[in-house]
Amino acid sequence: MKSLILLFLGPILSAIFISHICFHPEKMLNKTPSIMKIFIRDFEKSKYSYKDYIPAIPNDKRKIWKLSQLEYSLKEIEKTYANDLKTKEELTEKILKEAKEIAGTGIMNAEILHKLPEFLDEMETNGVMSRIKGFFSFVNFIWMIAIFGIIISIGPVIYLLLYPLLNLIIFIWNNIIPLLIVLYELGFFELCGYFISVILIADGMRVNKEWGYFIALTGAGLIYCLYCICFYSIKEHEDDELKLDDREIIIILGILTIQINFSLSVAFNSELFSFLATLVFYYIIGFYTGCFGLCYVIGFVNNSAMYRVITVSFFFIIFYIITKALNLNNDIIELYRRPIQIFGALTYFLGLLIISSSFYDEFALSYTQRQIIFIGSLLLILFFSSFFNLPSLTNTAYVFAVLYLMEKNVDFFAKIKGGECLLVLSISIILWLCSLYLHKHSEIIISIFNSS
Repeated sequence: MKSLILLFLGPILSAIFISHICFHPEKMLNKTPSIMKIFIRDFEKSKYSYKDYIPAIPNDKRKIWKLSQLEYSLKEIEKTYANDLKTKEELTEKILKEAKEIAGTGIMNAEILHKLPEFLDEMETNGVMSRIKGFFSFVNFIWMIAIFGIIISIGPVIYLLLYPLLNLIIFIWNNIIPLLIVLYELGFFELCGYFISVILIADGMRVNKEWGYFIALTGAGLIYCLYCICFYSIKEHEDDELKLDDREIIIILGILTIQINFSLSVAFNSELFSFLATLVFYYIIGFYTGCFGLCYVIGFVNNSAMYRVITVSFFFIIFYIITKALNLNNDIIELYRRPIQIFGALTYFLGLLIISSSFYDEFALSYTQRQIIFIGSLLLILFFSSFFNLPSLTNTAYVFAVLYLMEKNVDFFAKIKGGECLLVLSISIILWLCSLYLHKHSEIIISIFNSS
């Protein structure tokens, strides 16, 4: 039986190496071998994606506005220095360099900058550029499906291919079984899997991040599978003194998974990896999702986990509202803004929805007080998320507002209590009248926020 230390060795080392590769690529990539070089000649010279062959036109409104400002400056330069070609060329080069930094990947020159409105119209009317981007979005989706298909089918296919050679394998097994047992006990086969995963992620870092990302995603997917194998191996460990329960194993492997996903999300500026890191984080602190045939379960491990998740989500929501209010711009904060807003609001309101139910009686506060907490939280979050333009938070809050009304309908029919009905009716009428008043006197609100 493998020792517990050897079982954890692969996950720990892989997480350390991946983080090192992501944050120090200039040092690590030269020291890391490549698998893709075996299959693709001049693999490391593949620095381009389809975006490098089309005009660099961003989708972000702020970037488009900045490019339009640069286009105006370029016109002024061309007009002012029409007879001074050297100065005109130097200033034009400076403008185009700045435009390239703003737009990102793609072709950028004076002609493209001058034709910015035409390219934007083409994107709006589903022109050539829009179709190219749409096609490659579809290709990327197919690639993700292929990665998932490879991960779940490679094991059974290897078995099917080797089955005709079963007698030969048994003969080889019987003759070299002592060596194989030693290698298995040392965790050699798992370490090989981790080694291949790390190399694939390094290969993804070597080339254009547009498609190198999917090579890295393949390596990450293989690591997730190896972590699942590690979980069951540790679960079946026979050393009673060192035996860990399921929750402890999940927490340890979950922390390592978060480290890997966080590193990859930063290295590739990937929202997918940021969503995965956030999901795993919530899973290890007590949020649970599961599929049992036609039954899907979404909730919390236990009551204490629910309170813990609600508290964490509350502080996450407050943090992101404050960063938006103070206009604190940071690449990592922006990368995790959407996933944390979605999962934070989802888990926060789900927990409060459970607590607010008349069927939930394991909370110190009364039924009426629990309704006030939910409604107050909903209104405050809707106000701040709408005011500071946080659509992910706003949309999730709207969904739970509808779910709350559905739940109250069940509560009232199950246990008709006049006081609660009167409370809800009174609050609803007051909110209705307040909303009507604010719309009728919108100039008052505008004057409050518009000091000019």
